[in-house]
Amino acid sequence: MSKRHNQGLATTTRDNICILDSDDLINATWIQFFPERHEAFNPGTVFFGKVSADLDTFKSYTSPDVISHKILNPIKLLFHNPICHSGSIFSKGSAMNIQGYSKSLNSQFDWDLWLRLSFADAEVIFFNYLAAYKRIHINQSFESSKHFTYTMRGVHLQLKAALKNKFIYIIPV
Repeated sequence: MSKRHNQGLATTTRDNICILDSDDLINATWIQFFPERHEAFNPGTVFFGKVSADLDTFKSYTSPDVISHKILNPIKLLFHNPICHSGSIFSKGSAMNIQGYSKSLNSQFDWDLWLRLSFADAEVIFFNYLAAYKRIHINQSFESSKHFTYTMRGVHLQLKAALKNKFIYIIPV
């Protein structure tokens, strides 16, 4: 999967990338909302919004009058990935500067990308705005019988990022 994402990154002529998985839906107003706010932030910023797994909620969504946002701390991102790949918007240039998606991962390649971008000083910003509808189905890694393997891959990813960025020290007991 990450190979296809890297091919897309390499061939696109635009700098702002919005990922949409084939079984998900994008909120068209999210795409319209983005350019108005983009200029106010660092060009390497990762933008993401809320995601709904309820199609009725997605279809009936009305944009709020006041749209708040918060910047995620890279350390918090290390322990929890709140960013859904679908609907996230990020800079091609920033992704290419860190060699894009990891070629060695079979899952959670998006979380790895967010971690590497955030530790490379990209801001990661959550907007209180519905970005996408995420269809949940049995074939997804975190929903399937391979949930334990998926979880262990996440722990491995967290440890790798923490050790690389020197945020934890392992003390033998």
